[in-house]
Amino acid sequence: VMRRSRFLPYGIAILVVFGLVSGCSRGPSEEELAQAAFEEQLATLQQQYEVLQQARTDLAASEGMLADIEAIKERDRSEEQIAELEALPAAIVEQGTARDAAYDAVQATLADFLNIALNDFPEHPATVQGLNLYSDEAILVAQDMVAQAGDYKKAMDHLSNAESYFAAAGLTPYQPLEATIAFFDEWR
Repeated sequence: VMRRSRFLPYGIAILVVFGLVSGCSRGPSEEELAQAAFEEQLATLQQQYEVLQQARTDLAASEGMLADIEAIKERDRSEEQIAELEALPAAIVEQGTARDAAYDAVQATLADFLNIALNDFPEHPATVQGLNLYSDEAILVAQDMVAQAGDYKKAMDHLSNAESYFAAAGLTPYQPLEATIAFFDEWR
């Protein structure tokens, strides 16, 4: 009887270790894997958005520099300004192309991200981040619609569409989006 009671704790210890090892070897669940992929997609989206913002900044800087040089009388321009005046139009075209490519990449990733976010992870904090980014872009597009075509109705429709995603997810709308909608409402 003594032998059995001495080996019993060892047997229990072996079963516990075996249980832990088999429990650990199962790995993450499908839901955990889906959430990790979702969060990784947000990281990709944020990187792409940084590239887009930098492309916009570079383009605006070049356009501003060109305007500044053009504002100087031709006879008063330095050799450096003359060289920049010749090089800037090509640089602006390149930067515009880079901005457009970055914008297209962001829009494609954002569409995929929001589809997953709104359907599978509406309460995840990453969903709010993606919707805020979408709203920032909607605000820029709406401002362009108003500035270039004076089309307040189309701009408001675009902003309302962004706002509807927050409602669909049961989230409080993004404050800058609400402020822009209110601003456009007052102008109309």
